[in-house]
Amino acid sequence: MNAKEYLEQLQKMDVAINQNIAWLYELKNIRKELKGVNYTSQKVKTSKSNRADFEKTLLIIMDMEQNINDSIDKFVDQKNEIIKQIQSLDNHKYVQVLYKKYVEYKRLEEIAIEMHYSYQYIKEIHKKALQEFKKNIPKHTKTYRI
Repeated sequence: MNAKEYLEQLQKMDVAINQNIAWLYELKNIRKELKGVNYTSQKVKTSKSNRADFEKTLLIIMDMEQNINDSIDKFVDQKNEIIKQIQSLDNHKYVQVLYKKYVEYKRLEEIAIEMHYSYQYIKEIHKKALQEFKKNIPKHTKTYRI
C-alpha cells in the first residue's frame, strides 16, 4: 500500500459508515411498517407470520447498529493515527496540504485557493508531501476494513 492509498482509507471508511447509517435509517422505516403480533385476536394458523418479518428486521437493525458503532471506533482510531503521522512531518506546507486533502477531504484546487498558491504549486507540494509521508509510515501500520 502506498502513502496515497493509506491516507485515502479514511475517506473510504467515512463513506462506508455513512452508507451503513443511511441503510440503517431505511431499515428502521421498514420496521415501522411491519406490524407486531396481535395477541388479543383469535389464533388462526397461517403459513407466514408477520412476527417473523418483524423479529428478523429487528435483529438485522441491532446487528447493523453494533457494526456501525464498531466501524466508528475503528475510524476514530485510524483518523487519530493518521493525523499524528501527518503532523509529525517537518515541513508545515506538507502538513497543511496532506491534512486538508486526506482529513478534510478537499480537492487540490480548493487547497490552492485556501493557501493562496497556484494549483500547480500545490500539486507539486502534494507529490513531495506524499513522498515524505511514505518514509514515516511504519511497516506494521494497521489498515482497517469496514
